[in-house]
Parts: sequence; structure tokens; C-alpha cells
Amino acid sequence: MIIDLILDRKDGQQYKASNFYYDVMQYAEIWPEEANPITHAMDEEDENAVCGALCDYIDRQGYKPEIKEYINSVQWLEDDPKQERHNLATVATAAEENGETVKIGSFETFADFMSYYRAHYRPILERLQQDQMSVKDIHLLRFFADDILSAFDEDDD
Repeated sequence: MIIDLILDRKDGQQYKASNFYYDVMQYAEIWPEEANPITHAMDEEDENAVCGALCDYIDRQGYKPEIKEYINSVQWLEDDPKQERHNLATVATAAEENGETVKIGSFETFADFMSYYRAHYRPILERLQQDQMSVKDIHLLRFFADDILSAFDEDDD
């Protein structure tokens, strides 16, 4: 339902205007009277009209009026800015910059882990990602799994 799309965004799901438009269009096949005013407002590229159409939808459906405050607080014609994503490298680098020692499994430093990763794991993962592995390469995956598990077994104590 359209309300679910609104609430998903309110709950922090990444918002992309074109996906929202497409999803609302899907509802137009079943509930054109609910979806069409929203998509028409988006077609007009009028932010106030989109908010109005969404608020009218909330009123017609009898949903809590507080939702309209949220609807009017965000832009519906623009994608949300990409959320900053952190991976192991960015977190470890930030920790080390603050004087923390990052130990991963049996590796004494993050740099030791990365050196080993680049030499052993990355080539395997790249081949797997590119779908270039054959059945005979299954031993590489077993090596990868066994090696990762053994590196972290020491931390299970």
C-alpha cells in the first residue's frame, strides 16, 4: 500500500523518487483514485502538489494526521542523499587514527589483515563476483572458508 512506502521512508529506508513513482504506479492498477493524484503531481514536478496529494491520500484513508507532518518535512521529487556507508577499512582506519589498535582474528594489526586479504582473499572474491569460477575452483572457496574460520576461532574463547 502507498502508506507503506511513506512509512518505509519515514523509518529510514533509502528513498529514490523514481522508485517511489514506479511503486505508486503499480498501485494505480488497483486503486487509481488513490495513486493517480500522486503520480500526476509528480509528473508536474510540483513539490507542493505532491505533498498535497499525499496528505489528501492520508485523509481519505483515515490514517493518523501526524503522518502529514512527516510528508511535508521531506522532498518527494528528489532522492535522499546517499547515506555514508562504513566498511571495515573506514572503521579500522578511524580507530587507528584515534590511537586504537585494531586486531582482527589472529592478525596483530588491521594492516596485517589487509595485506593478507589482498594477497589471498581478494583474488578469490573477485573471481567469484565476476562469475568466473568453475567447479574445479571449489577448493579455493574451501580454503577461503577454512582460513577465515581459523582466523576467528581464537576469538571464540
